[in-house]
Amino acid sequence: MRCEKVGLSLSPCHRYLKSLEQSSAIRDYRVQIDPFVLGLDFSARVFVAMRGASQKAMKKLKPLSWISFK
Repeated sequence: MRCEKVGLSLSPCHRYLKSLEQSSAIRDYRVQIDPFVLGLDFSARVFVAMRGASQKAMKKLKPLSWISFK
């Protein structure tokens, strides 16, 4: 959120964001990095094998967008 877009100066905007975080309205922040901009012009595939993985363990891994399940 940019303060000037919502008509707030920096201090009220910061207080508003803090109140949203404390009330759990904002759960987290995410960043999507462009690897090419950082000079990381390669990719890798990683395979993970889990023996006897429980459904609970699989659910913990599933939100990771870079992991594909087959």
